[in-house]
Amino acid sequence: MSKYKKTDDPGFVSFLKVTFPTVTCTKELAEILNISKKTCQRYLKDLDLHYPKGRPKGKGSINKKTGGLALWIKSHPGKVLPSKVSEIAKETSLSKDQVKSFLYRLRKKHIQRIRDIGDLRTYKGILKGTKGSVVLFSDIEQYSLKHSPFNEDLRISAILKDKKRIEFKSTLSRLEMYRKLHKE
Repeated sequence: MSKYKKTDDPGFVSFLKVTFPTVTCTKELAEILNISKKTCQRYLKDLDLHYPKGRPKGKGSINKKTGGLALWIKSHPGKVLPSKVSEIAKETSLSKDQVKSFLYRLRKKHIQRIRDIGDLRTYKGILKGTKGSVVLFSDIEQYSLKHSPFNEDLRISAILKDKKRIEFKSTLSRLEMYRKLHKE
C-alpha cells in the first residue's frame, strides 16, 4: 500500500507508467496530469520512477558555439562591437551574463592557442611589420602579444636585439601556421 490514494489507483498508475517515458521532465508530466510539480514528484518517488539528474537533452542554455553572442557576431559580419560589456549587451539585446560568458570562453580559448604557439624567437622565417619593415624571428629580443576579444587578431609588440621597437599585426591562425612550417 502506498502513501497516496492516487498511487493506489491501478488506472492512474498504469497511465503514469505509460506517460512517464514519453516526457522529459517532471514539470511536463505534472502539466499532463494537471497536478503541481511537487505532487508529481511525490507520486514518482512513491512509485520509484526517476528522471535522470540534470537538464534534459535539447533543453537549457544556449549552445556555446552557435548561440548568444556567437550567433549575433556571425549574423553581423564586419560590425565592430563596443568595448564595454554593458554596451555590447544593449546593442545585441543579450544579457550582460551572456556577453561575459562568451567573452570569457573566447579569451580562454585564445590564451590556450597563444600558449600552444610557443616562443616566437625560436621560429625560422620573417615577420613583416605594420610599417613595412621585415624582421627575422631570431632578431627579436623580447615581445608581448595582445589579442582581440572578438576575433583572432593579434598585435605583437617586439623589441629587437638592436633595441629598436617594432609592431606587427597577425592572427592566431597565421602564427599557428608559422609554428608548423618554421619552428626549429
